Amino acid sequence: MSVTSNKTLVSEFIRQVWNERKLEALDQFIHAEYHDHSFIPALPTNKEGLLHWIGAVSASFDHQTIIVSLVAENDMVAAQILFRVKQVGKWRNIAATGKEAEVKGFRHFRIKDGKIAEHWALLDGEALQTALSHTAHGCAVVQ
Repeated sequence: MSVTSNKTLVSEFIRQVWNERKLEALDQFIHAEYHDHSFIPALPTNKEGLLHWIGAVSASFDHQTIIVSLVAENDMVAAQILFRVKQVGKWRNIAATGKEAEVKGFRHFRIKDGKIAEHWALLDGEALQTALSHTAHGCAVVQ
């Protein structure tokens, strides 16, 4: 596949599966050998883990992933994203607040045979926790 086709695959995966929650479309996007490197240890790193993760995120948030930029080379696609949420369920021991937040992140995909074979992600969970709880976390600068 071309880098343009790979970028289209990733953007459609994010739009249809993550943003529109069309889980029945998952097989169009996910390779049989799919491996997710970003899951918590309790989840399997395959398609079943992905389904569980999407369900868990959707139970905690009304969410939308906005693609800021896509960069592709050979079989790899990197996405800079904004993750917009409204908290509707419990997350990290924070009861549903109804608060809205936006956090930055990155997602990285490897494409094989026209489907997503591997995925890595990094979202600013500390910024999200701070926005929902109004409690600062992470590093502090000593002056």
